[in-house]
This record gives sequence, structure tokens and C-alpha cells, in this order.
Amino acid sequence: MTGGTVGSTDRARRILGRTDALDQIDRFIDEVAAGPVTLTISGEHGMGRTSLWRYAVAAARDRGLRVVATRSAEEDRAVAGTAMRDLFGGGPDPATENLSATPGFDVGRRALDNLRRLAADGPVLVAVDDAQWLDALSANGLRFAIQRLTEQPVGVLSTMATALPGPEMPLGLRYGHHVHLGPLAADMLRKILASTVPTVSRPELVRAHQLSGGNPGLALDLFRSGHSGREQPSEYHRLLSDLAPDTLTVLRVLALSTPSAADPAAQRVVAGVVAQASGVDDFAGAVREAEAAGLIAVSEELTLGFVDQHAARAALAGMNPLDRCTVHARLSDLDPDPADAARHRALATVLPEESVAFEMEAAAAQCADRGRSDLAADLAGHAVRLTPPGHNDAAGRRARAEVDYRAAAGEIARAIDLADRLLARLPPGPGRAQVLAKRVFLDFGESQNFLHQALLDVGEDQALRARILDLIGWQYGLYQGRLADGVRYSRQALDLGRRLDDAEVVAQAGATLAATLSLGGHPREDLFTESIRRADTVRLSPLGRWPSVFWARHLLWSGRLDEARRIFLRAESDAIKRGSEFQRPYRLHDLAVAEVCAGELRTARAEAEAGIQAARDAGNEQAVSWLAHPLGLAAALQRDTSTAQWCSELLAGWGAANDQPPRQAMADEVRGDLAATAGDWDTAFACFHRMLEQLDAMGYQHPGARPALSRVVEAATMRGDLPTAIELTARLVAQASELAAPLVQSLVSAAQGQVALLRDEDAVPALARAVDGLDRLGYRFEAGRVRLALTRALLRDGRRAAARTAATRAAGYFTEVEAHAWAVTAEELRVRADAGAPRSGVLTVAERQIAELVAAGRMNREIAAALFVSTSTVEAHLTRIYRKLQLRHRTELAAWVRQASGR
Repeated sequence: MTGGTVGSTDRARRILGRTDALDQIDRFIDEVAAGPVTLTISGEHGMGRTSLWRYAVAAARDRGLRVVATRSAEEDRAVAGTAMRDLFGGGPDPATENLSATPGFDVGRRALDNLRRLAADGPVLVAVDDAQWLDALSANGLRFAIQRLTEQPVGVLSTMATALPGPEMPLGLRYGHHVHLGPLAADMLRKILASTVPTVSRPELVRAHQLSGGNPGLALDLFRSGHSGREQPSEYHRLLSDLAPDTLTVLRVLALSTPSAADPAAQRVVAGVVAQASGVDDFAGAVREAEAAGLIAVSEELTLGFVDQHAARAALAGMNPLDRCTVHARLSDLDPDPADAARHRALATVLPEESVAFEMEAAAAQCADRGRSDLAADLAGHAVRLTPPGHNDAAGRRARAEVDYRAAAGEIARAIDLADRLLARLPPGPGRAQVLAKRVFLDFGESQNFLHQALLDVGEDQALRARILDLIGWQYGLYQGRLADGVRYSRQALDLGRRLDDAEVVAQAGATLAATLSLGGHPREDLFTESIRRADTVRLSPLGRWPSVFWARHLLWSGRLDEARRIFLRAESDAIKRGSEFQRPYRLHDLAVAEVCAGELRTARAEAEAGIQAARDAGNEQAVSWLAHPLGLAAALQRDTSTAQWCSELLAGWGAANDQPPRQAMADEVRGDLAATAGDWDTAFACFHRMLEQLDAMGYQHPGARPALSRVVEAATMRGDLPTAIELTARLVAQASELAAPLVQSLVSAAQGQVALLRDEDAVPALARAVDGLDRLGYRFEAGRVRLALTRALLRDGRRAAARTAATRAAGYFTEVEAHAWAVTAEELRVRADAGAPRSGVLTVAERQIAELVAAGRMNREIAAALFVSTSTVEAHLTRIYRKLQLRHRTELAAWVRQASGR
């Protein structure tokens, strides 16, 4: 028994998948101050009751509540008053003195007095973990006290171990809340296990989820025992050794009847199937003995299932492999699921047999179509194993299919190993070319060597040649930043695909060519339309490229954010339905990029972090490098320096190691945004300018795809570099003229307004136009950045009310997305707008010169000649000066100048 050690609320908040429970706990704590209230958390062992209890205790203390806590254990039930001593202390206090000899009524009265006394000083939380183990004296005393609380600010938090919702609680609580913790979905389970289990493939996660029933504690035990190689708990072996032989046979058949031999206890099985497959004389007697031993449970629907996954695994321990084959042979004729029946037939077959191998190949394809990539991979592996010698074409086809299915299931390291072993034994020719092409998808390192070798191997197979040309164009154009080479190879592939009327090549090569041309500033939406139309007529590989995704990226670069988001969400959903863990990290990358563009930084980080976890689970480090870009941008804008630096270093390192300059440009974008967030505009300028030089060298001419030009203009104006800002704004205008892109037009307006601000010209119209356009398109953070420039322009013009409105809106948005450094800048501008009479420092350099010339008695045309500007420019400046200083004419301005200069 302990007195209630608690953890940090921030740490407990990361119990993902229990957000509803956490919210209810927070509401419960808020209600304590208003009077007596209770909360009970129930759930079976391993569901996280104690973690939530710790969160509640820590959260209550953070909010100033007095906490008295006790955590019970089974052995405490025999010691009268143990919980009361924990709650109210073990000293001479009459509430805890000689409890074992005190009548229960008196113990309750003393507990009530103690709670009233504590509550007189402020809200109190009574926290009881594992209330089912309370000793009787403490339970009765607490029940007595709690039921007699009326208006006191006392909250009672208790946890109870139960598998059923709505249990009868031992404290007889009233006026309360109840949270029951049920099983978690597989993805939520993965998030909870993240800190303990760094990587796990999707098939392993699904198996653990099935075995544990969504119980995170049991799932963690499975991973620990599986990785450590420990024996199963000895009590199961002792129980099994005492059973009759027929009972042990039934248990083994039940364990093998589940969807995979590696998954005993994954689901319940119809009793009739087990009876027929086991062949024992007294099946009912065997089931009763197993149930009485606490090993299985029988449902009203006459299905059987193990009560504990360890018992199922122990039942299979020591079973002869040939006996397993016999059972699988029987089950292959009994299992109602065709895929599971095929698996049983494969496991029952020892020697190669073409008819069985063909059946496994067909069953694997059907499983892949149903999104069961892990089962498809297993069946394809059996198909390879059972292919007789001499069937080389079939063996190669089945081996390539297994590579596809393994990668789609999220077992990329295993898929790479299979591909490499296949390459080592294949002679030059189309078969090897096909494997080389698959190998490129799995690991981009040495991709060009692989693909050019594949091009030599294709021979006369023109359809395969078109596919290899397409892959070369994809790698050159979209990964290595060699846009001109990418366009050349993609065009060759598209032309060949059209001649062959190969819909898949036309779809993929057309989409790749269209995306590459878009990056080069010459988009072809007709190519996107053709590629998407042709893609609808074929079933694209789960490892392949999806034309709709390329189209959505083009939309995002152009300013059609909402439409792009919808396509990205649909693509992610398709990846999940198709069971493609290979695709899922890339789809999360696209969603994260869209959320960064939308200015939803927290959502972007969540998508990117989920993608990185999925990529690492699959052994897909190249996908991690993709996801580092949106994660780094979001972190930089929130001034999370450590995360942003980690992302930029990963991007730069990956780009250098794999000859991918676009990644290095992305690294500079992250570094530039981090410097801009910190207000270090010299460093930001250097990073963005280097990024621009890299993009220029690669041929990138789409300012919406990589915003180097607009970023350099922003940094140049912030550091007062007018020539650079003017030059690059002209380039931005020229690039925009080639694009029908609303986003780029808004970026042009922003750059023109920033230059006008630096030149002391009227900047407000252009900046306001940019802000309106970006807001309308949904690019909220970009709008926020430009709104800061608009605020400065309004302040310069003396329009303090409008400046205050713009700064307040910017500060509110930046605070909402936790971009606090940007919010501080906006707040500083708001304070300037709120200031009283303007100070002399409000005037710009040009305005100060004009004011001094007015004070010297110069006329407007004389001032224009002296400053080499037009008379109308002087008049515009004077209008702003009068508005800023709240003056009416030249005489008052001359007096103001004399006063400001101390003359």
C-alpha cells in the first residue's frame, strides 16, 4: 500500500486514445469546487486505469486542490484501516488511531469530520486506486462519510478493476461520473505503445491487437515476451499437464483454428469446426474440462475462445510439426473463410505441388484486393515455397508478388531482402528488370544504377521499357531535381505508352510529366486530366504512384487548398482500405504539407509525427525524410528549435547521401523559417537565398511549389535591402505571368507591397489585396505574415485604428496555432498602434527629410528636385506626415520639427 505517487499531467496527457476520458476527468476536477462530486474509472487490468488516476491526481494538485490518496493492493484487504491511514495519516489523529478496535460507525464519523475540516480550507480530492481491494473497515468508513457530504467541495476519484461497464462500486458513490475503459483500436494502441515499442510492423501490430483484444497492458506484455524469447508462464504448462489427452487435443485444434498459426486466441471459433477437426470421442467432456480449468470460455452461440493468449500459445508448445500438418489438412475443408482455408491447405502441404501453389497465388491476389496485405504476403510466400522446380516463370511471378505484398503490409526491410535475394539468382532479362524496378520503390539509394541496368535488361519487351523509362523520369524530375532530364524520360515513356495503349503507363507517366512541368513553371492540366482518366481504368499497384495525388499537389501549389485536401484525405483512406502501409506515410506527408499551408500547425505536426511512426514501423527511412519537411516547417514556425534543427539536418543529410538536391533546399527552408521566427532576418535571408539558388539550378519556376522568391523578398525588406527586393519581385512577377495560380498572384501582391513599404510608397493596397487573397484561399499562416507587413504600412500612414485591428487579428491567429514568437511581434505592433500621440520616431527616413525641408521653407517642387522624386510623391508624403502627427499645415509642421530637434 502506498500513499499515491503521481506523474506529470503533460506526460499523462499523451495517453492517446483516451481523450474523452481525460476531458471528463478535467470537467470532474473543475466541478469539485462547487460541491461533492465523484468519478469512477473502471476497466479490466491493463486498460490504463492507474495512468488516468495519476493524471487526475497531478491535474488536481496543479489546480490547487488538496489531495489525499491511497492505492490498494489485494493483500491490504486483510489489514483493517489501511486505506484510512493512507488517506488521513498515521499519527495521533483520532481519525486513524486504534482503527482496528474502533466501531465502523465511529470510523465513518471520524472520516467525515476529517473531510469537512480539510474542505474548510479549500477543495479536496479523495483519490482511491483499485477500490475493489479496500479493506472492509476503510470501505465502510469512506462510504459513510461520502454519503453524508452535502455542500463541501470534496471530489472522490476511484478506480475499479472490471471488464464490464457500470459496475457496482464498493463505496456506494452518488452524484457521480463514470468512465469505462474499453478496448482500443489498433492505431490508438500503437500510439500508446510508441514510447516503449519503438518500431513494429503493421502485421505485428494487428496480431498484437487481436491477441490482446485492444488491451494496451496485454499488448505490451506480448511484445516484451516476444522480443525477449521468454517461456510462457509456468502455471499454464502445469494446468495443461494435468489435462486429459483429448482435452489437450481440443485446445491445440482450437489454437490452430484461428486465422494464423502465429495468432492463437485471436478470435472465437465455432465449436462444430473444432469438434470435427479434433476427432475426439467425448468433445463436450473435453470442452468442459478446459473451461473448468479456466483456459477457454464457451459462448451462448457455441463458439470457443481462449481466455488468455498465453494459454493458447502454451497449448501449442511441444506439438509435433507433422501433427500440426494433419490438423491444418482437416481445417482446410472446414474453415468457411476461403483465404483461411487456403492458408490451412498451404500449412498442411509439405512437398512442392503446383496445384496448391497456384491456389495460394490466386488466394493471395484476392486477399490483396480485399486490403489484407499481410495475409496476401504469407500466402504468396507459401506459393513460392510450393512451386516445383522447373516452373521458373511462375516462381518469379510469385516471388515478385510476395515482394509487393510484404512492402504493402509494412514489412519493407523483409521486402528488400526478398528482392535482393531474387536479384542475386536471376540472370539478365525482363524478369530481373521487373525486380529492379520494384527495388527502386523500396529504397531510392542507387536508384539510377538500378533503373539503367533494368533498361538494359528489358530486351524487346516494350511495355516493360515504357515502365522503366517512366520510373527514370520520376526519379530524375521529382527526386533528383533534374527537371529537364525528368521531362525528357517521362515524355518518352508517355509516347511509348500511348503507342502501346498501355493505360497504366499513360496514367503514371502522364501524371509524373505534368507534375514535373508544373514545378518548372509550365503546368499542363490536360495531362493531369488524361492521366487520371486512364488511371480509373486500371488497378494501380499499392506501391505505385497515384495520379490523383500528383494532381492534388499541383492544386495546392496553385492555391486550391480545400480541393487538394479532399483528394489527399481520399488517398489516405484508399491506402488504408487497400492495406498499403507502404503508402500511408506518404499520404500522411501530403496531408501534413496541406495543413502547414493552411496554417494548422498542430494538426500538421500530428500528421507528420504519425507518418514518421508508420514509416519507422515499416522500416521506410526514405519516407521519414519526406515527413521531416512539413514537421520541420511547423516546428520552425512554432520556434521548436530542437525539432526544426533535427528535421533540417535529416533533410540535408538525406539529400547529400542520396543525390537529392530538393531535400537540401527543403532543409534551408526550415532553417530560414526558424531564423525568421526568431527575428534573425540576416540568417533567414542567407538561408532563403541559398534555397533560391538551389531551386534555380534545378529549374524550379513555380513560386507556389517552393516559396523561395517570396521568402527572400520578405527577408530582404526586413533587413532594408531594397535592390534585392526589387530585383526578385520582378522575377516573381515574370514567373506568375506563366501561371494561372491565385496563390502566386497573392504572393506577387505581397512582394510588391513590401517593396512599396521599403520605398516609402503607398503599400497598403497591395498588402491588403495579398491578405484578402490568402485568407480567401485558406493559406492562413502566409496571410498572417503579410498582415504584419500590412500593419507596419498602416502605422507608417498614421492609420492607427486599422493597424490595431490588423495586429490584433494576427496576434490572435498566431496564438491559436502556438506560433508564440510571431504572436509577440504582432502584439508589439498592436501596442504601437495603441500608443498615444505619435513620436518623432514614427516618421520614415524619407518623411523626416521632407519635414525638415518644409521647416527650411522649401516649396514642394524644390523638395522634389532636391530628393529626385516627383511633386506628387512629395504631396503624398506630406499627407501621411500630417495624418501621423495630427497636424494641419506647413507652419505647424515647421514648429514640430523645431521642437523635435530641440531648436
